[in-house]
Amino acid sequence: MFDALVSFTFNLGAGTLKRSTLLKKLNRNDIDGAAAEFDRFIYAGGKIMRGLVRRRAAEKEIFLNGNYLNNESTEVWLPCAVTTTRYCLPSSK
Repeated sequence: MFDALVSFTFNLGAGTLKRSTLLKKLNRNDIDGAAAEFDRFIYAGGKIMRGLVRRRAAEKEIFLNGNYLNNESTEVWLPCAVTTTRYCLPSSK
């Protein structure tokens, strides 16, 4: 859970997390409800961004299951670098 929240906060900022329903639900111990909130943060400029959809899906999977694997394969999703806001597939396992 911690890793997913760090990734989320790094991407959106601590203020967004602090004000979020995700945090409110987590503080009420509503884990499934909090996980569902990741799906709301997929927009930039009012448009759904495919990269954010993938990122939130990865964060949600990490949050719920501690699973760092891409659901569609056995490839591991990792942050590309500390200074980027996307997930990349490593060149080798």
